[in-house]
Amino acid sequence: TTTKRGRAVSTPWPASAEEGLIQQRNDFPTAFSGWGQSATGVTQVCNLSRQVAGTCTLDSISSFNLFKDPSTRPFGNGNREKYGLQLSGGTESLRYFTSLDYEEEVGPVKMPQADIDFASAHNQLLRPEWVHPNMLSRVSSRLNLNATVTPKLDLALSSGFIQLDQRLPQTDNNTFGLFSHAYGGAGYKYQISPGDTTFGGRPKMGYRALTPGEIFRATTREDVNRFIGSLNASWRPLAWMSNRATVGDDYSAQEDDNICRLNECPGSATRILGSVNNNRVSFYNYTVDLASSANFQPLAWLNSKTTAGLQYVNTRTDQNSAGGNTLPPGAQTVSAAAVNTSGEATGLSKTLGLFVEETGAIRDRLFLTAALRTDQNSAFGTDFQRVFYPKLSASYIISDEDYFPKPAWLDRLRLRSSFGSAGVQPNSNDALRFFVSS
Repeated sequence: TTTKRGRAVSTPWPASAEEGLIQQRNDFPTAFSGWGQSATGVTQVCNLSRQVAGTCTLDSISSFNLFKDPSTRPFGNGNREKYGLQLSGGTESLRYFTSLDYEEEVGPVKMPQADIDFASAHNQLLRPEWVHPNMLSRVSSRLNLNATVTPKLDLALSSGFIQLDQRLPQTDNNTFGLFSHAYGGAGYKYQISPGDTTFGGRPKMGYRALTPGEIFRATTREDVNRFIGSLNASWRPLAWMSNRATVGDDYSAQEDDNICRLNECPGSATRILGSVNNNRVSFYNYTVDLASSANFQPLAWLNSKTTAGLQYVNTRTDQNSAGGNTLPPGAQTVSAAAVNTSGEATGLSKTLGLFVEETGAIRDRLFLTAALRTDQNSAFGTDFQRVFYPKLSASYIISDEDYFPKPAWLDRLRLRSSFGSAGVQPNSNDALRFFVSS
């Protein structure tokens, strides 16, 4: 991570702009269908199960790749644009950097032209979010301030804010996902019988049971607002002592919505009645990092450094969810649904860590480190209050010794060895006892 701090020069105003085209250029498999004659001489699809049952005899094979056909291809040309503006400057004692960026993308996932034509021919509604179900809009800003208060005290403020809004199409291999129906389709495009239609009554066009014109009617949206800020102080009261203090806050609020309005999402008897879901999560992460270091040179050939510190992490997650099924005409809120569900969850975790470390350098060739860290966590049980993590390491540049050979192909040889232990933080409620009905 690089933090831009500005420079003590006149104020520049650099700006940037990007425009781009997004295309889906991957190759996708072709679907095949076997054809044959029934016992009565009727031409029909002759799949493996019918062949094994002896109800048809395979005599030909058809193929169709809906990803290559311009009228059934679920992709189109997407586009992206990004604009940015920066401002930096200041004096020797106070420097600043700030920036503002705006980005927007329309993804390549798009309703096929055949679905658009079908909707137009039957006077059906076409919402913009159905035609282009994949979209992203993002605004981000940064502000960094650095101040030299005294020759021994430095302060730094860093902050950033991101606002993200995006639509997410159902493209996974789930019941109502795009590829579940694109990969499972027949190896032909046109309707061959009156019953060869989707749940919504339109031609399948090579898809399995639903076309993108029906799949993309389920609108999924995600909004994220995130703020990251920190304040750092570096204090050097003595030539041999340095101290640092950092406090930080990472907060994000996420909202996820999914809606299928009444009579707009075919696929099942309950889905066509309409449904709406709203999930909201807030994440809080507060951190404190304090450390003090002392450097000594007790002997001409020995340098040592002692560091002690404290680290505190406090995280909290608050979640609320609400859902509703069976929507009346025009409704799109959970409260308007006939059947409602709700839920909430809270996660808390606090960790307090203390550490001490001693490092030594002998003749700038042998480097030794010994450290010990101890942590307390809010999820520890009553009989387990603290955990210890020791660390030992040694590094020896043996090639600097006079007795070591100096071959032309070897510049430096360093020997290393280390020992230590680490742990995994428990989940928030691991120390609590729950009773679950069954």
